[in-house]
Order: sequence, then structure tokens, then C-alpha cells
Amino acid sequence: MPRYVFVLRHSSFAVLQDDAAGMELPDDAAAREFAAKVMSGLVWQQEDNWAGWTMEVWQGGPPGMAPSVRSDRAA
Repeated sequence: MPRYVFVLRHSSFAVLQDDAAGMELPDDAAAREFAAKVMSGLVWQQEDNWAGWTMEVWQGGPPGMAPSVRSDRAA
């Protein structure tokens, strides 16, 4: 199974610590679903303002490659 890395981003903040370990998932659709659930959970908590945050999902290697799928659910 491919390994996916999940990265939270916001234009107002400096580079954040990326998810170096990632996780193995069957395909892009599963990675997209996982990212959407994570972002929905963060928004649902409403402890912080998550507007403007995105989660990039990278398949395989480190950031620097184009994202394979993207979830902008908090925007």
C-alpha cells in the first residue's frame, strides 16, 4: 500500500512541522477521505478558528513533490 503524508498549512503561519511518518492507505480516495475526516473533526471542535487552513496530502516522499490529493474542507 502507498504511504501518504498529511501536512497542515496556513498562509499566515511559518512552516509547520510536517507529518514525517505518514500512514499507509489503499489509494488516493482513502487518503482524501481520511484528510476530510481530520479537518472536519478540527472544525467541529471549534476551539480555534480553522478558516484558511488546508491539509495537503502527499503520496510517497517528502514535501517538495506535487500533492497527490488535496482537502480544503476548513476554508
